[in-house]
Amino acid sequence: MVNAPASVAGTSINPGNLIVGDADGVVVIARNDVARIVELAQKKLDAETARIAGILKGEQLRPAWLEKELRAFGMLAEGEAL
Repeated sequence: MVNAPASVAGTSINPGNLIVGDADGVVVIARNDVARIVELAQKKLDAETARIAGILKGEQLRPAWLEKELRAFGMLAEGEAL
């Protein structure tokens, strides 16, 4: 069939969906969500690129949010640092 819903490996795929795959897997994005997802993916890529550049310079060895989250889960006491 052409231009009809399908199910592949338990995932529903509808006409107009964007399907993206790489070595890590495949994702199906609904047409209405494509612009938002592409924007979010670009932000993620930009942040990861900046983090890798920082690591290569000996900076930013940990994500900025890590210590806050460890404190929130009681794994790091206030005043403690990694």
